[in-house]
Amino acid sequence: MKLIKGLLTIIGALVVLGLVFVGVKYGSSITKMDGKALGLYMAMADDVLTTGDPAKGMILKRKMVIEEGTSKEEAIENAFEVMDEVAEEYGLAKVDEKTMPRAGKFMADGGKF
Repeated sequence: MKLIKGLLTIIGALVVLGLVFVGVKYGSSITKMDGKALGLYMAMADDVLTTGDPAKGMILKRKMVIEEGTSKEEAIENAFEVMDEVAEEYGLAKVDEKTMPRAGKFMADGGKF
């Protein structure tokens, strides 16, 4: 019984030391973050742990209505506009505009519209 009690005491002490270390190292960074950031990170971590896929945790989904008669080029341009609006809403930096490959191929016509 003393062995189990000793092991649990050591484990508890290590956990407390770990929390103190994390608090000292990252405490000032956490206080500088936007108020909504921690909630978004927690939701992302929950999605990653639930699905096991890190990419699914980082996706922000928005519904986009494509009107009938819209060409492929217009639909893609509208999608870029929606992504830019969402990025601006969440304070994300726009890095580049590229068409990403899907299912291992870069569009049948070489990536051109």
